Amino acid sequence: MATLANDRITKAELMVGMAEILLDVQQMDEAIRLARQVSRMVSERTNQKVYWRSMLAEARCLVDQKPQDALRLLNKTYTSAERSGNQVFQRDAALLLGKIYQRHGNEALSNKFGAVYHILDGRIQNADLNREIERLQFQLRIEQAERENESLRARRVQDESLIARQQFQNVLLGLAALATAGLALLIWRVSRRRRMINLKLEEQNQRILEQREEITKQNEVLERNNRKLDELNSQKDNLMNIVAHDLKAPINRIAGLVAILEREGELNKNQKEYVRLIQESTQGGLSLITDLLDVHAWGHQEDDLEVIVFSPADLLQEMASSFRPIADTKMIRIDVEAVDSHRVLCDAGIVSRILENLLSNAIKFSPLHAVVTVKATISAPFLQLMVRDQGPGFSEADISQLYQKFRKLSARPTAGESSNGLGLAIVKILTERLGGVISLKTELGRGSEFTVNIPVEIIQGK
Repeated sequence: MATLANDRITKAELMVGMAEILLDVQQMDEAIRLARQVSRMVSERTNQKVYWRSMLAEARCLVDQKPQDALRLLNKTYTSAERSGNQVFQRDAALLLGKIYQRHGNEALSNKFGAVYHILDGRIQNADLNREIERLQFQLRIEQAERENESLRARRVQDESLIARQQFQNVLLGLAALATAGLALLIWRVSRRRRMINLKLEEQNQRILEQREEITKQNEVLERNNRKLDELNSQKDNLMNIVAHDLKAPINRIAGLVAILEREGELNKNQKEYVRLIQESTQGGLSLITDLLDVHAWGHQEDDLEVIVFSPADLLQEMASSFRPIADTKMIRIDVEAVDSHRVLCDAGIVSRILENLLSNAIKFSPLHAVVTVKATISAPFLQLMVRDQGPGFSEADISQLYQKFRKLSARPTAGESSNGLGLAIVKILTERLGGVISLKTELGRGSEFTVNIPVEIIQGK
């Protein structure tokens, strides 16, 4: 469910971007059609920014022909943006309001909104400058963190080498102590030498204690260094999340431009192939960015789950239907087995995302003409989801790294598909967020079977 909502918002972003481009080339009729379609697809509550963009685009189309309708849309956008504290959309609405009032001779309102525009534009420019400064500071921190990481790794190797040498010395000293004790027994009758040997043993024992204390101190230093490395890795994850978020908007705009080019351009066969490749690349980039943002958000998010009542059987059919076009390209059959018709109370969006990643992997790593089986059973108080494929399976080395982020295993997609190493990590995070567990049955060359057990509340009846 959550995936469908995200797809709808992404489609709305592309459409409003196309409307803005059409406005720039004076194709008003097509632009207003797209803007109004976006206004019907999203609301101010679901996605404010896309909604405001569609209203501004529609208002720009109506400035000359229906200025009163344009004023209504602009005043609504201005008030809503002001209430939400969004200065960018407030500024853009103020600029258009000032121009319309100036055309109609209302100098007071024209001057008012003109002044508001200049004030907000100055603030936004200052904010942009501050963001650029912050970006440069983040870049500097990354470089400093990398240098500190290298230094800490080198120091850690030195510390481990020192500890190994000290441990070896301890063994030697222990052996020396035993040898000395044996010698002391042999010359027990000689009192003078006995005293000297006893003194020597005491000195050696003291040295051993001192070295043990030094080892303890070195272990504490290593522990502090490890904590510092964890902090640096956390900072790096946050920076990657910022970079992925900033890349999403330009890639969406590229996708919008390519869609216009495909629809309106007179393209030859080679150019159409280039456009298809660009679309695949931008879609792959958007998928990677979405996975990066999702894995970071789910790894740190502690919000309540969005539980609803839904039918696992219906959900399986929907997921299988959405993946069959992809499976058909590899002549793979998807078999759905829904044993129970009961409904359950759980977060359907997260369950959908778990199935999406497991099905995607199963199709991606299965050979041509294979069969992928997906099954749901309910055994109080658990919902059990199973996805079985006929792929290459996993080795023991793969299993030990199975759910690590960005970890690419020995198996490779069978039709050259891309793999970013995040799918199973996302499945693991989402399963644990629902309080469930994931298990794997696999054999090299014989395929794999993933089973997810999720605690749910079962709703009796259909």
